Parts: sequence; structure tokens; C-alpha cells
Amino acid sequence: MAFGRKRPTPWHDRATFHFLNTEKQISDYLEIASGAVDQEGFVSMGTFSDMGPDKCSGLSVKKYDEKTLTNQLRESFEKIRCIKEDHITPFNTKQNLLFCSFRRK
Repeated sequence: MAFGRKRPTPWHDRATFHFLNTEKQISDYLEIASGAVDQEGFVSMGTFSDMGPDKCSGLSVKKYDEKTLTNQLRESFEKIRCIKEDHITPFNTKQNLLFCSFRRK
């Protein structure tokens, strides 16, 4: 990186997006994220996958697969890569998560 050059703005979400259950909540969130991430910035998103739980901490969650998460962010971001991973909780239960990275369009 050249001296004095601004670094790209990152956005990292590891467990917020899947708690947004209404279209209004989702669109408001995406508007804030797209406004905060500059043209060279990136988004790293971790959500419950389509094989994840229906609830977390007693709250309903929205589950995503690679296609549906990519579709939610398609207006402002392009997908770089997605992976699924099993997470073992402190209560020894397994939760399947989807992690995706995106680049600002």
C-alpha cells in the first residue's frame, strides 16, 4: 500500500444478520452496510446456514444458503467466496454456519 493511501473499509458481521427477520430490518441493515463500505471495501458475513438452528438464545433466526445470502447483498456487493462450518457451542451442540466474503461493486 502506498504511503498516504486510504485503506479499504471492511464490514465484519459474525452473528447479527441472521437475527434480522423482516424485510425492513434487512433492507435497513444493508443500506447502512453499503453506505459504510467504500468502493474498495469488503464485507465478511457469518450467518446460520440453511442447516442451522431455527432459534438462538431463544430468538428466531433467518437461515441462509450461499445463493440466498448472495442474493441479499447483490445490489452493492459481489461474492468472493462462501464456506460452511460446524460450530460446537459451549453446551456441546452443533450449529452449522455460513461464512461469505464480498467485495463492494
